[in-house]
Amino acid sequence: PQVLLLETGKRPEKGSRVTVITYSGKKQVIVLAEAATSEEDFFEIEPVDAVPMQPGSPVFDELWQVIGMVHSGNKVVSMAAVAQRLKQSRQEAEQL
Repeated sequence: PQVLLLETGKRPEKGSRVTVITYSGKKQVIVLAEAATSEEDFFEIEPVDAVPMQPGSPVFDELWQVIGMVHSGNKVVSMAAVAQRLKQSRQEAEQL
């Protein structure tokens, strides 16, 4: 099966609102946050609520587009970086 990835390269601007859907215990929780810093493949967010975010939780922009996933703590890997790594892996596999 083929997987379609949206590779927008979009990273949130500092102070822009993002939403994280994660789990706290056995309950699904929506965490509102603001983008704090941005690097090449990662950006940091500052949660409005003091809820720990689970690795792998999706991060959405204001239009509910997935722009990243929680890596650890408040660090988020951008979906553009994930798409780029998958594309590189596929190209390397095709060369074998």
